[in-house]
Amino acid sequence: MWRRGDGGVEHVRVAVSRGGVDVDGVVALRGDDGGVRRLRYLLRCDTGWRVRDVDLHAAEDAASLSLHAGGVGRWSDAPRLDGCVDVDLESVVFTNTLPIRRLSLPVGESAVVDVAFVRLPSMSVVPVQQRYTHVAAGVYRYESLTSGFRADLRVDADGLLVDYPGLARRLWAA
Repeated sequence: MWRRGDGGVEHVRVAVSRGGVDVDGVVALRGDDGGVRRLRYLLRCDTGWRVRDVDLHAAEDAASLSLHAGGVGRWSDAPRLDGCVDVDLESVVFTNTLPIRRLSLPVGESAVVDVAFVRLPSMSVVPVQQRYTHVAAGVYRYESLTSGFRADLRVDADGLLVDYPGLARRLWAA
């Protein structure tokens, strides 16, 4: 569970099995109108942490989005995303874990990844490029090559974020 810098929270349950990785997450944050906005996200990945299915549901306006991928950058219902292996939900902390786990970069190495970036709350999806660099034990530099944004992310031994400066800090992990 993470406390967000905007006062919201993010909670996630990750189930790892021989069949892959299932992620069930909820983000609650203050909307532009001052009310609470909730987003539930369900991610299904294969054993290599490659995204297979993405399901998003926004409680307040009943908006939803479902995407299906073959795990190697082929999206059955969104060909414009072909080449994107990972998904990044805007301002959702957990989705940074996907490329960190999948890439398993040694310290000092970096990789550029094509990502299906989901803008929230509109749920519009665009392909973007991001770079992850393993700068030190437990620290990855995240860079959006599209916007120029960058942040040094602290992670635990499982690749789960402990601190995303300006966005969220982990409260606890089970």
